[in-house]
Amino acid sequence: MRILFAGRKLAGRDALAWTVEQGHDVAGVLTDDFLPGSPCAALAAELGVPTFSHESAMAAVEDGSLSFDSGVSFVYWRVLRAPLLTHPARGFVNFHPAPLPALKGVGGYNVAILERMDSYGVSAHYVDAAIDTGPIIEVAPVPLDAERDTAVELEARSMDALLALYRRTLSRMATSESQLPTEENRGGRYVTRAEMEAMKRIAPADDVDLKARAFWFPPYAGAYFERGDERHTVVPRRVLDSLGGGDTHLQRRGAR
Repeated sequence: MRILFAGRKLAGRDALAWTVEQGHDVAGVLTDDFLPGSPCAALAAELGVPTFSHESAMAAVEDGSLSFDSGVSFVYWRVLRAPLLTHPARGFVNFHPAPLPALKGVGGYNVAILERMDSYGVSAHYVDAAIDTGPIIEVAPVPLDAERDTAVELEARSMDALLALYRRTLSRMATSESQLPTEENRGGRYVTRAEMEAMKRIAPADDVDLKARAFWFPPYAGAYFERGDERHTVVPRRVLDSLGGGDTHLQRRGAR
Protein backbone atom coordinates (compact mmCIF):
# COMPACT_ATOMS: atom_id res chain seq x y z
CA MET A 1 0.00 0.00 0.00
CA ARG A 2 1.54 3.28 -1.15
CA ILE A 3 0.63 6.06 1.28
CA LEU A 4 0.79 9.83 1.43
CA PHE A 5 1.10 10.76 5.12
CA ALA A 6 -0.09 14.14 6.39
CA GLY A 7 0.61 14.92 10.03
CA ARG A 8 2.21 16.96 12.74
CA LYS A 9 3.02 16.99 16.46
CA LEU A 10 4.86 14.29 18.40
CA ALA A 11 1.98 11.83 18.00
CA GLY A 12 2.14 12.38 14.24
CA ARG A 13 5.83 11.53 14.31
CA ASP A 14 5.03 8.31 16.19
CA ALA A 15 2.34 7.42 13.64
CA LEU A 16 4.76 8.02 10.77
CA ALA A 17 7.48 5.93 12.46
CA TRP A 18 5.07 3.03 12.96
CA THR A 19 3.90 3.27 9.34
CA VAL A 20 7.46 2.88 8.07
CA GLU A 21 8.27 0.13 10.58
CA GLN A 22 5.30 -1.87 9.28
CA GLY A 23 6.80 -1.79 5.80
CA HIS A 24 4.26 0.53 4.19
CA ASP A 25 5.55 2.47 1.19
CA VAL A 26 5.37 6.16 2.16
CA ALA A 27 5.32 8.27 -0.99
CA GLY A 28 5.74 11.53 0.90
CA VAL A 29 4.92 13.51 4.02
CA LEU A 30 2.82 16.66 4.27
CA THR A 31 3.80 18.38 7.49
CA ASP A 32 4.67 21.58 9.31
CA ASP A 33 8.25 21.55 8.02
CA PHE A 34 8.18 25.36 7.81
CA LEU A 35 8.29 25.43 11.62
CA PRO A 36 11.55 25.03 13.60
CA GLY A 37 11.68 21.73 15.46
CA SER A 38 8.94 19.98 13.46
CA PRO A 39 8.89 16.33 14.69
CA CYS A 40 7.34 14.88 11.51
CA ALA A 41 9.64 16.82 9.19
CA ALA A 42 12.70 15.77 11.21
CA LEU A 43 11.73 12.10 11.06
CA ALA A 44 10.94 12.28 7.35
CA ALA A 45 14.40 13.73 6.70
CA GLU A 46 15.98 11.00 8.81
CA LEU A 47 14.09 8.33 6.87
CA GLY A 48 14.81 9.89 3.49
CA VAL A 49 11.11 10.44 2.77
CA PRO A 50 10.32 13.59 0.73
CA THR A 51 8.29 16.31 2.43
CA PHE A 52 5.69 18.48 0.74
CA SER A 53 3.66 21.54 1.50
CA HIS A 54 0.00 21.28 0.55
CA GLU A 55 0.70 23.40 -2.54
CA SER A 56 3.75 21.45 -3.70
CA ALA A 57 1.93 18.13 -3.21
CA MET A 58 -0.96 19.41 -5.33
CA ALA A 59 1.48 20.40 -8.08
CA ALA A 60 3.28 17.04 -7.87
CA VAL A 61 0.00 15.14 -8.26
CA GLU A 62 -0.93 17.27 -11.25
CA ASP A 63 2.39 16.77 -13.04
CA GLY A 64 2.48 13.04 -12.22
CA SER A 65 5.60 13.07 -10.02
CA LEU A 66 3.61 12.08 -6.89
CA SER A 67 1.36 9.03 -6.91
CA PHE A 68 -0.24 7.08 -4.04
CA ASP A 69 -3.26 4.83 -3.56
CA SER A 70 -4.17 5.81 0.04
CA GLY A 71 -3.84 9.02 2.02
CA VAL A 72 -3.83 9.42 5.81
CA SER A 73 -4.14 12.64 7.78
CA PHE A 74 -3.07 12.58 11.45
CA VAL A 75 -4.05 15.89 13.11
CA TYR A 76 -2.98 17.73 9.94
CA TRP A 77 -4.14 21.34 10.04
CA ARG A 78 -4.79 22.07 6.36
CA VAL A 79 -8.07 21.41 4.53
CA LEU A 80 -7.30 18.88 1.78
CA ARG A 81 -8.49 19.86 -1.69
CA ALA A 82 -8.71 18.27 -5.13
CA PRO A 83 -6.69 17.00 -6.94
CA LEU A 84 -4.78 15.91 -3.84
CA LEU A 85 -7.93 14.71 -2.08
CA THR A 86 -9.40 12.93 -5.09
CA HIS A 87 -6.17 11.30 -6.33
CA PRO A 88 -5.98 8.13 -4.16
CA ALA A 89 -8.21 5.34 -5.44
CA ARG A 90 -8.70 4.04 -1.89
CA GLY A 91 -9.48 7.40 -0.36
CA PHE A 92 -8.01 9.75 2.25
CA VAL A 93 -8.58 8.88 5.91
CA ASN A 94 -8.50 11.56 8.59
CA PHE A 95 -7.79 10.87 12.27
CA HIS A 96 -9.78 13.44 14.20
CA PRO A 97 -9.07 14.09 17.92
CA ALA A 98 -12.74 14.30 18.92
CA PRO A 99 -15.85 12.13 18.67
CA LEU A 100 -17.79 12.27 15.39
CA PRO A 101 -20.39 13.24 14.50
CA ALA A 102 -20.76 15.15 17.79
CA LEU A 103 -17.75 17.49 17.63
CA LYS A 104 -16.45 18.71 14.28
CA GLY A 105 -13.84 21.41 13.68
CA VAL A 106 -11.63 22.56 16.56
CA GLY A 107 -11.99 22.83 20.32
CA GLY A 108 -13.12 19.29 21.09
CA TYR A 109 -11.17 19.03 24.36
CA ASN A 110 -12.34 22.47 25.45
CA VAL A 111 -16.03 21.90 24.72
CA ALA A 112 -16.04 18.44 26.34
CA ILE A 113 -14.76 19.86 29.64
CA LEU A 114 -16.62 23.15 29.48
CA GLU A 115 -19.95 21.42 28.87
CA ARG A 116 -19.18 18.58 31.32
CA MET A 117 -19.75 15.90 28.72
CA ASP A 118 -20.24 12.34 29.96
CA SER A 119 -17.92 10.76 27.40
CA TYR A 120 -15.27 11.54 24.81
CA GLY A 121 -13.61 9.82 21.88
CA VAL A 122 -11.42 10.08 18.78
CA SER A 123 -12.45 9.24 15.23
CA ALA A 124 -11.27 7.82 11.91
CA HIS A 125 -13.25 8.90 8.85
CA TYR A 126 -12.91 9.29 5.12
CA VAL A 127 -12.30 12.86 4.00
CA ASP A 128 -14.77 14.57 1.70
CA ALA A 129 -14.93 18.14 0.37
CA ALA A 130 -16.16 19.61 3.68
CA ILE A 131 -14.51 19.53 7.13
CA ASP A 132 -14.98 16.46 9.36
CA THR A 133 -18.13 15.42 7.50
CA GLY A 134 -16.95 12.28 5.64
CA PRO A 135 -18.20 8.76 6.43
CA ILE A 136 -17.06 7.43 9.83
CA ILE A 137 -14.88 4.31 10.01
CA GLU A 138 -14.59 4.05 13.81
CA VAL A 139 -14.91 6.13 16.98
CA ALA A 140 -12.66 4.99 19.85
CA PRO A 141 -13.54 5.95 23.45
CA VAL A 142 -11.27 8.15 25.58
CA PRO A 143 -11.65 8.42 29.38
CA LEU A 144 -12.95 11.82 30.48
CA ASP A 145 -13.36 13.32 33.94
CA ALA A 146 -14.95 16.66 33.18
CA GLU A 147 -14.87 17.62 36.86
CA ARG A 148 -11.06 17.35 37.09
CA ASP A 149 -9.43 17.19 33.64
CA THR A 150 -7.57 20.03 32.01
CA ALA A 151 -7.51 20.31 28.22
CA VAL A 152 -3.85 19.31 28.08
CA GLU A 153 -4.57 16.14 30.11
CA LEU A 154 -7.45 15.18 27.84
CA GLU A 155 -5.29 15.81 24.79
CA ALA A 156 -2.56 13.48 26.07
CA ARG A 157 -5.09 10.67 26.57
CA SER A 158 -6.68 11.40 23.20
CA MET A 159 -3.36 11.25 21.34
CA ASP A 160 -2.65 7.81 22.83
CA ALA A 161 -6.09 6.61 21.73
CA LEU A 162 -5.74 8.22 18.30
CA LEU A 163 -2.39 6.52 17.70
CA ALA A 164 -3.92 3.14 18.63
CA LEU A 165 -6.85 3.86 16.30
CA TYR A 166 -4.42 4.82 13.53
CA ARG A 167 -2.52 1.55 13.83
CA ARG A 168 -5.71 -0.47 13.90
CA THR A 169 -7.19 1.33 10.89
CA LEU A 170 -4.05 1.12 8.74
CA SER A 171 -3.77 -2.59 9.48
CA ARG A 172 -7.34 -3.02 8.25
CA MET A 173 -6.67 -0.88 5.17
CA ALA A 174 -3.59 -2.95 4.28
CA THR A 175 -5.62 -6.17 4.11
CA SER A 176 -8.62 -4.69 2.28
CA GLU A 177 -8.86 -4.28 -1.48
CA SER A 178 -11.45 -1.52 -1.19
CA GLN A 179 -12.49 1.20 1.23
CA LEU A 180 -13.47 0.13 4.75
CA PRO A 181 -17.10 -0.11 5.93
CA THR A 182 -18.46 3.16 7.29
CA GLU A 183 -21.35 4.79 9.12
CA GLU A 184 -23.07 8.04 8.24
CA ASN A 185 -21.64 11.25 9.68
CA ARG A 186 -24.71 13.40 10.25
CA GLY A 187 -25.55 16.04 12.80
CA GLY A 188 -23.32 17.24 15.61
CA ARG A 189 -21.82 20.69 15.81
CA TYR A 190 -18.97 22.48 14.08
CA VAL A 191 -16.76 24.77 16.18
CA THR A 192 -14.63 27.38 14.41
CA ARG A 193 -11.35 28.71 15.75
CA ALA A 194 -12.94 32.12 16.27
CA GLU A 195 -15.73 30.56 18.34
CA MET A 196 -13.21 28.62 20.41
CA GLU A 197 -11.20 31.78 21.12
CA ALA A 198 -14.36 33.64 22.14
CA MET A 199 -15.19 30.89 24.66
CA LYS A 200 -11.97 31.67 26.56
CA ARG A 201 -13.27 34.98 27.88
CA ILE A 202 -14.45 34.67 31.49
CA ALA A 203 -17.78 36.39 32.11
CA PRO A 204 -18.96 37.37 35.63
CA ALA A 205 -21.38 34.43 35.91
CA ASP A 206 -18.89 31.79 34.70
CA ASP A 207 -17.44 28.94 36.77
CA VAL A 208 -13.89 30.30 36.68
CA ASP A 209 -12.03 27.10 37.55
CA LEU A 210 -14.07 25.08 35.04
CA LYS A 211 -13.24 27.52 32.27
CA ALA A 212 -9.59 27.65 33.33
CA ARG A 213 -9.34 23.84 33.13
CA ALA A 214 -11.17 23.74 29.80
CA PHE A 215 -8.59 26.01 28.18
CA TRP A 216 -5.42 25.08 30.05
CA PHE A 217 -3.11 24.16 27.17
CA PRO A 218 0.31 25.79 27.59
CA PRO A 219 2.11 27.45 25.88
CA TYR A 220 -1.12 28.78 24.36
CA ALA A 221 -3.06 31.49 26.19
CA GLY A 222 -5.87 30.03 28.25
CA ALA A 223 -9.10 31.34 29.74
CA TYR A 224 -8.79 35.00 30.64
CA PHE A 225 -10.44 38.00 32.21
CA GLU A 226 -9.95 41.56 31.08
CA ARG A 227 -8.84 44.55 33.12
CA GLY A 228 -8.73 47.68 31.04
CA ASP A 229 -6.90 46.85 27.82
CA GLU A 230 -5.06 43.89 29.35
CA ARG A 231 -5.90 40.20 29.33
CA HIS A 232 -4.92 38.02 32.27
CA THR A 233 -4.79 34.22 31.90
CA VAL A 234 -6.28 32.22 34.77
CA VAL A 235 -4.46 29.12 36.08
CA PRO A 236 -6.57 26.13 37.21
CA ARG A 237 -6.49 25.35 40.93
CA ARG A 238 -5.27 21.80 40.25
CA VAL A 239 -2.29 23.10 38.31
CA LEU A 240 -1.30 25.38 41.18
CA ASP A 241 -1.73 22.57 43.69
CA SER A 242 0.49 20.29 41.62
CA LEU A 243 3.31 22.84 41.85
CA GLY A 244 3.25 22.86 45.65
CA GLY A 245 2.92 25.96 47.77
CA GLY A 246 4.19 27.71 50.83
CA ASP A 247 2.67 25.25 53.29
CA THR A 248 3.99 22.25 51.36
CA HIS A 249 7.46 23.81 51.22
CA LEU A 250 7.44 24.51 54.94
CA GLN A 251 6.32 20.97 55.68
CA ARG A 252 9.17 19.59 53.60
CA ARG A 253 11.68 21.79 55.39
CA GLY A 254 10.32 20.80 58.78
CA ALA A 255 10.65 17.12 57.95
CA ARG A 256 14.38 17.37 57.36
